Amino acid sequence: MENAVYHEVEPGKGPGIIDIDIVRRDDRLAMRLANPYHSKHQHRQGNRIALTNIKERLALHFDAEATLTSGAIGDRYEIHVDLPYRSSAKEGKEG
Repeated sequence: MENAVYHEVEPGKGPGIIDIDIVRRDDRLAMRLANPYHSKHQHRQGNRIALTNIKERLALHFDAEATLTSGAIGDRYEIHVDLPYRSSAKEGKEG
């Protein structure tokens, strides 16, 4: 979210709408973050450390069960994260 604001919304020329979708499908959790993408207004080139760090954390926690993909799709930049859904040990218990 921070990258979406810093790289795309803040330097944009119009409204900066960020979409966040989180969906659970059986034992998987799919997340999508999409924000405006203006290739002509890229005043701040990132070095992709944030996305690399997130990928590394996902790999450490979920091994190969989680994925993160990102890229520009038209006038939007999208990040997709897919990982296993794991309920907490307390879920469904009273007390």
